[in-house]
Amino acid sequence: MSSRICPNCGRVNRSGAKFCSQCGATLTSPVTLKPGTTLHNGRYVIDKQLGKGGMGATYLAKDTQAFDRPCVIKVMLPYFDLDDPNDFQLAIKRFEQEARALAELGTHPNIPNLLH
Repeated sequence: MSSRICPNCGRVNRSGAKFCSQCGATLTSPVTLKPGTTLHNGRYVIDKQLGKGGMGATYLAKDTQAFDRPCVIKVMLPYFDLDDPNDFQLAIKRFEQEARALAELGTHPNIPNLLH
C-alpha cells in the first residue's frame, strides 16, 4: 500500500488511513494525483503531472475559482518516515522553506506566483 494524499487538504497520510488526520475527509487518492482529481474543496482540478523529484511532485491544474486559470501545484511526497513525527515535521519545514524562497524571488514572468 502506498501513502495516501487527502483530496481535500493535500495532507500526506499513512498508507492504512481511511480518513485524513488533518481535515477528516475520506481518503481514496494515492500520492500520485490523476487527471481530474480535485483539491482544496474542488478549487483546483489536476490536468497532468509535470514532474517528480525526491521531495515532491508538480502538477498542472486549473483554478476553478479563477476562470480555470492554469496553475502549478506541488505536493510533498512521503520521502520521510511516516511513523516518525520529528522526521515529518522536518520534512514540512524543508517544504515551507522552499515555498518561502519562491515567495522572496518576487515577480517575474518565468517565476510562478505563490498561492496558498
